[in-house]
Amino acid sequence: MATTTVPIPNPAPISDLTARPSWLQSIIATFKDRTGTWLVAVIFAIMTIFSDRVTESIKFGLNRADNRVKQYESLCAELSSYISKVEWVHEFLSKAWTTELALKELIPDYNKSITSLRSNEYVYLAWLHRYWDKNKEEEFHQIMTSIKGIDTEIHGLNDEFELVINSTKKTNEGQR
Repeated sequence: MATTTVPIPNPAPISDLTARPSWLQSIIATFKDRTGTWLVAVIFAIMTIFSDRVTESIKFGLNRADNRVKQYESLCAELSSYISKVEWVHEFLSKAWTTELALKELIPDYNKSITSLRSNEYVYLAWLHRYWDKNKEEEFHQIMTSIKGIDTEIHGLNDEFELVINSTKKTNEGQR
């Protein structure tokens, strides 16, 4: 009987099975294993960067709206107070209620109101510039021009007011 021999493949040497991959193969293998982790981390980092900007813009918008209301109310209260004082001065002068006692109460109220309004004029302009549009600034300039004109006219009566208050003249009736 003849025996046939089947060649047996030579197994790989043991040193080849435990060979370490090169540094490039190591990086590629690590990258494949950790891609998901890195991808999630990068997505969260990008979301964090943009969420801060979005959050800040929302906060600024809300603060701007809140400040607009507060500052508008402050401006309106100041203007309303001034207008009422001017109306009182007009009424007292038009009805010749210009006694010493009336003027001593009327004039300081008016002066306090105009001083408060004029001393905050540039604060109001800054608010208008920051929180409103250019048209509102122009309207405010027109209002302040009118107010300054009225104030000039009232101050033009100071000599007559002084005469009444110093009692050398009982009223300023018939003057200006």
